[in-house]
Amino acid sequence: MYMKKFSFLFPLLLLFVLISGCRKEEEEEVTIETAHLFVNVKLYDDFIEGAQIRTIPNTIDSVYTDNSGSVLITDAPLGNFTVYASHPSMGSGSAPATITEGNTSTLTITLTPGVFFGPSINIIQPTDQAILKSGFPHTFSAKIGHDSLALDQMAIEWRSSLEGVLSTASANASGDISFETNNLSSGIHLITLRVSDQNGYVLFEQIEIEVKELPDAIVLEPIQNTPDGLILNWSISEEEDFSHYKIMRSGNYSSTIELLDTIKNQSQNTYQDLSLSFNTSYNYHLVVVNNNGAASPPSNTETALFEGEYIDIGQVEIDQLMIDDTRPYIYVLDELNQSLLFINTNTKTVEKSISIDQEPPYTVDLNRDFTHLYISNGQVHEILVVDLSTQEMAAPFSLEGIEVPFIDQLANQIICMNGDRLVYRKPGGKLVTLDAVNGDYLSTSAFSNSETLYATPDDTEIIYTTKLSFSNDVEKYALFDDVWVKVEEAELEEDLNSTSVASSFVNKNNDFLFFYHFKYPWNDMGTVLGSFDENVYASNADGSIAVGEEYIWNANTFTIRRPMPLNTNILAFDNDDTRLYAYDEDTHYIYIINVN
Repeated sequence: MYMKKFSFLFPLLLLFVLISGCRKEEEEEVTIETAHLFVNVKLYDDFIEGAQIRTIPNTIDSVYTDNSGSVLITDAPLGNFTVYASHPSMGSGSAPATITEGNTSTLTITLTPGVFFGPSINIIQPTDQAILKSGFPHTFSAKIGHDSLALDQMAIEWRSSLEGVLSTASANASGDISFETNNLSSGIHLITLRVSDQNGYVLFEQIEIEVKELPDAIVLEPIQNTPDGLILNWSISEEEDFSHYKIMRSGNYSSTIELLDTIKNQSQNTYQDLSLSFNTSYNYHLVVVNNNGAASPPSNTETALFEGEYIDIGQVEIDQLMIDDTRPYIYVLDELNQSLLFINTNTKTVEKSISIDQEPPYTVDLNRDFTHLYISNGQVHEILVVDLSTQEMAAPFSLEGIEVPFIDQLANQIICMNGDRLVYRKPGGKLVTLDAVNGDYLSTSAFSNSETLYATPDDTEIIYTTKLSFSNDVEKYALFDDVWVKVEEAELEEDLNSTSVASSFVNKNNDFLFFYHFKYPWNDMGTVLGSFDENVYASNADGSIAVGEEYIWNANTFTIRRPMPLNTNILAFDNDDTRLYAYDEDTHYIYIINVN
């Protein structure tokens, strides 16, 4: 009986043991704890967002730090390994990690600037937000880099959100990637370039492009260089839904491409660019736009250097240009070499130079008949006389016996008047009048001190201007029997932002007074006709064109005609108003600018 009982219990006992073992295995699978790794990435004292985290051995998928510079890696493998952190522009770093069961480990990695463990990547072509013409081949290119691994062994994949994989072609040994395709469908494509190295480091870069029907590109011909500007010519667009051409330009001092102009006439295929600076290279291309706003691919780019027309007068220092109305000459006083230069405007050369036996600075003026030129520096007791017909020095006028002007700028002024009269300033603002033929003393007249003193273009009147912090005053005087009589005075508009004392003049026809930013009738100096956005320094004969340092102005409407191709206030119109002579202190050229 005992044996029967034992036989019965043994199978039950065996069954209990088997059941208990199964339950134990099930309980062990459920109760195993997951290990986590919390990684911080820093550069100096800052936590870095967007750093890629990977391990060697490669036991996890790469992840990136969030905006707190941290990332939590769940289900990290147990054991010892190295954690690498890399940022594409900030650097890389690493630290050892030990993961034990049931624990969350914390690790801080400090980046080393300029050190990169993984590949770098840069999509070059096409650019982000580019619009491509459908049905045409397009080139995709990129550049990758790596500190230590062979670039041609990187795994490369280009993918389109619409087409799928576009290319898996490898980079060359220099890291250049390129392929061409014309199979892009119309629409917006998110292009992803994925690069991974042998260690599993993966980097992505994305751009967005749009493929659609576009007008055909046109061809820009080589640029024509003229003294006045650059001339563009191009093939005419055959776009049926034509809207306009866009002329795009960049200069050699800036990589920024700007819209130069818009041409709405489809048959027009030439354009002259006058908004130029001398000695500057310009790059041009054109784009065709249809009525739906779609733009063609850019034309080819053409480059040209705008040199302009100029006279090279050598290494000089001048502050005034004098135009001879009867001869093709410009006269300038070179303070650096203490000489008077005769510049022939026909041959565009310095034809002659004569020495000046005085120290600069100089004051100078031409008489009305352009027979003589007078020079003084306000420090010597004589006025030099130049015979313009012979281009030689004549006998100087001695000032012995006549009070000598103060030795300063205010005393350093000579004015030629109509009727063979020569006037210069003496102490206290007085003017001395001489006979301009023989230098004989004629009279002395009292005036108030002023900032500028000059004769009107017809040499019949003189004008005093004074710019104070609270007012701008002008006084007009005429010479009657060698006695100066005030004929008009006015208080002009205040211009407190202006500092120049050399921007008041009367146009050659004696119609208008230009004073700093303002224009007035010459016979009614209290009335403002209009103002400019800058000081103006010269005008044509009738006062319809005015020239400032940056712009040539329509002086009737006070609007900009065109930019000045150089910045200067040493300039003068020729005697027929067709050209402007402007001196450039950097090149020592007198540039010839066509103002028509």
